[in-house]
Amino acid sequence: MLPLPRLPSCSFANSAPKIASHTTQVGHVKLDRKTAWDEVLAVNADLDSPLRCVDSAIQDKMKAEVDTALKAGDTVGGIFEVIAHNIPVGLGSHAQWTKNSTAASPKP
Repeated sequence: MLPLPRLPSCSFANSAPKIASHTTQVGHVKLDRKTAWDEVLAVNADLDSPLRCVDSAIQDKMKAEVDTALKAGDTVGGIFEVIAHNIPVGLGSHAQWTKNSTAASPKP
């Protein structure tokens, strides 16, 4: 039997998992551009940003959309994006494929 290859040690000190989110749409107002990781981190750190949108002009339009719905006694939906960096491989996956709900379903 051949020995298993040595895997590099993994340290979270240099690559700690980071998770951040930002608002991309409220009602009909949508952020129509890609965002950079640094932008998302910055808006997450800004406690004065009520909607955590990376574009302040778009965020103002989003707030107006919320205010309009509020005045009408209505609600408005929205979309936010969650981004995760440095997540360990396998996190969130099934330990055994037979425990996966789709694997256990009957095959046609």
